Amino acid sequence: MQITAVRQKQAFPAGGSQVIRLDVKDISSGGLCGLVGEELARDEELTVLIPPVGGRGERDVRGRVTRCERGTGGYVVGLAFRDASGEAGRQVH
Repeated sequence: MQITAVRQKQAFPAGGSQVIRLDVKDISSGGLCGLVGEELARDEELTVLIPPVGGRGERDVRGRVTRCERGTGGYVVGLAFRDASGEAGRQVH
């Protein structure tokens, strides 16, 4: 599944944000694993936009990068949802 993620560029002098594409390989109530086109920093904050499914509207879930390793066709990224036991976990299921 391809989703959109928003990368907050707090570390850059100008600030701002960047929209990136994330190919989700595995998703659970605690986080996700996917493939991105560029390297992300560990502990970087992302907001993932989960598309509408089964009558639910689009959902925004915040998380932080737990790992990012070069893989075939991009970077394999692990993302832990910010509030996996609360709202984020309920949004996914």
